[in-house]
Amino acid sequence: MILNPLDHLAIHVADRQAAEKTVSELLGHTRVQEMRLPCNEGTAHLSVMMEHGDRFHLVLCEGDGPSHPITQWVETRGPGVHHLAHRVDLLEQSLQNVVQGGGESVGSIVEADGLKQVFTTVSEDGILHEITQRAEKRRFVEGNTAKLIAIGASVDPVK
Repeated sequence: MILNPLDHLAIHVADRQAAEKTVSELLGHTRVQEMRLPCNEGTAHLSVMMEHGDRFHLVLCEGDGPSHPITQWVETRGPGVHHLAHRVDLLEQSLQNVVQGGGESVGSIVEADGLKQVFTTVSEDGILHEITQRAEKRRFVEGNTAKLIAIGASVDPVK
């Protein structure tokens, strides 16, 4: 399977503001979007950070209470990479290739206008992989992101 460039890297952190400062100062990324996504367990706070040239994003994710899935992830595993998102032209074909190669879909395809996403396991590296098809340039949709947080919190990619 041939994948296009990485779309984004999601990192779960204990202190989003401190992580944002580090990413800004050390890597030169700037915040291009901020999201607050409420759920039953609290609110997820996300900072979408962009490098110069709009080629790649870091998404810094923090939960706001002890029962939030992101907080629990950080407490269990420590802060770090949650998933890699691979940008593709045809999501369904790419997902079929992953499944034929021994990977599997985690949850269902999540869609919004011009955006399709699905989590997959494609290896035993302990990281979720997301396949992303975007019709529009570089936008993150709150509804999709909230659904993916719920799906991603319910699985452990290490088999």
